[in-house]
Amino acid sequence: MRNDADAEEVQQEVWVTLARNLGTYEPTAQFRTYLNAIIRSRASDHWRRLSRRPVTNDLGDEDAEFDTAAADAPLPDSVAQSNEAVAAFSAALAGLSTDEQAVFRLKEGLDRGADMTWQDIAETLAIPLETARTRYRRVCAKLKLAMREHMDLS
Repeated sequence: MRNDADAEEVQQEVWVTLARNLGTYEPTAQFRTYLNAIIRSRASDHWRRLSRRPVTNDLGDEDAEFDTAAADAPLPDSVAQSNEAVAAFSAALAGLSTDEQAVFRLKEGLDRGADMTWQDIAETLAIPLETARTRYRRVCAKLKLAMREHMDLS
């Protein structure tokens, strides 16, 4: 990203996309892989918008240029809905048990910067391997359900 504002904008778009699509997420791949795909997609969209040429008005007034990216900006209602979706996702994460949060954080690399193997997670948490996997599947199902419920109420 060229600057902090661009990075923050892409980050917000990523969270909105994640919140909107979590109800359709199928844990066939690691969550981190799914998240990275969303990040790449939103960053590409951002650069595409920025690469559009500014448009001048019909009067040829050079000072009247405007950025077409501004024309693509979300409407206030959609921003409010997006913020609500992000809040719903955050609340769903916070509502997980301590054990579920631990497995999720370790598997998604939120604590160590890199995702861990199931064996490493089981050893770190001193739980059986299948318990770690079961907890992770339970977390994904809970997050998916929470986002579906949020979308139904919106």
